[in-house]
Amino acid sequence: MDESAQEPPILAGLQNLYVALGNTPCYMIDDHPENPGFVGRSETLTTIQKALDPSNGQSTYALSGLGGVGKTQTALKFAYQCKEMGEYRAILWAAADSRPKLAQSYYAFAVKLGLVRSDSSDHNGAKESLKKWFEQTRKLTIFVNPMEY
Repeated sequence: MDESAQEPPILAGLQNLYVALGNTPCYMIDDHPENPGFVGRSETLTTIQKALDPSNGQSTYALSGLGGVGKTQTALKFAYQCKEMGEYRAILWAAADSRPKLAQSYYAFAVKLGLVRSDSSDHNGAKESLKKWFEQTRKLTIFVNPMEY
């Protein structure tokens, strides 16, 4: 192999750093405007905040209840609070009511983060890049209406 065709080590390192950071900060909640009329739930928001504190070792928190009781609005309020405080490199909002919608959300994340080009048809490559990025990055991912599948 011709050594002149090899990438200088410093560039390879920068590419790895770029994959680790992606286009961050990245907040994919802008399609869901903050509700200025949202009030209350401060105890619930504090509970979520404490539960997801990295020192607790917990990385998952679920809001459950009947439809219409405010789970989505509470999650949205929490997301905007986290955005304001800069706690996460990314905040991602995923439609999870079906496998295709979840896959579409993941692909949109990969594009928005700059891990794949928007005209790429390599969904498996996008999936692998996103998986690697997820492992290396402090992010908040909100799954809306998750279904069992």
